[in-house]
Amino acid sequence: YKAIETRNEPINEPKPQTLRISDVWQLWSGDIGLQKKSRKHDVEMFERVILPRLKDRDIKIMKYSDLRSLHTDLTNNNGPYRANAILRLLRTLFNYMESIGELTPNPFPKNFRMNKEHKRVRYLTTEELNRLTVILNREAPFKKQQTTLIWLLLFTGARIGELLKAKWSDLKGNVLILSEHKTDYKGEERKIFLSNQAMQLINNLPKNQMKIIGFKTSPRHWWKRILKEANINDFRFHDLRHTMASQMVSNGFTLEEAAGLLGHSDISTTKRYAHLMEDKNQENAQQVSDNITKIIMGGVK
Repeated sequence: YKAIETRNEPINEPKPQTLRISDVWQLWSGDIGLQKKSRKHDVEMFERVILPRLKDRDIKIMKYSDLRSLHTDLTNNNGPYRANAILRLLRTLFNYMESIGELTPNPFPKNFRMNKEHKRVRYLTTEELNRLTVILNREAPFKKQQTTLIWLLLFTGARIGELLKAKWSDLKGNVLILSEHKTDYKGEERKIFLSNQAMQLINNLPKNQMKIIGFKTSPRHWWKRILKEANINDFRFHDLRHTMASQMVSNGFTLEEAAGLLGHSDISTTKRYAHLMEDKNQENAQQVSDNITKIIMGGVK
């Protein structure tokens, strides 16, 4: 009878463990995630957006339709770019859990349709650069470090964060060699090559501090005033980098050469400036045709 009773008793199978987004974050960030240079932005997106929206959801039973609804809602409330960034982080978290065998199947498809992003390329026109020069020359005696920063951004095409972090010890001849920078996830140094103009600006700065520029944060309020006085609208520090890039491409530099100076790890990033090569390409096409014509005409008797 005991055997019959045992056989008829319901089997107590372990219930599937619920997987919360907080558990996913803890595993990922503790393993590889927060070693990334985007740590600050990842934490902000997770704590402000992802965790409040998904904290009570069981990730294991989420569906593609749930992710699509989330993306649509984020797009409507946070904008297309922000929605894409949040979903990319979420996809990274899901893919990580799949890779360690904790999320099968993964509801996040590889070809998840994101919002179209049109990369902004804004650079100074000749007239704007002339107006900015007048204002900077006027400011230089009173705001030496600020004006030097602007000119260095323009002459080097460096990211503002790179110049703000640069130390005197990073200066090797006429090259700034940075071990910590935006694209150092491959372990490669970032080299910022300095022209004679850039070196003259740097050599005129005081050397009584560790960092070359000496600012902890960018002088945004001052920059906003300068742009207003120069009548330049819709312009950021980063657009000085775009200005340098546009000058390179417009004056015959190849995209590969521009990528090298700008420190682009992916040539596709530089391709946003490709349209600026059209005038130069037209000029080159004409020159080639002229050369061929000379050969042809020279061969005519």
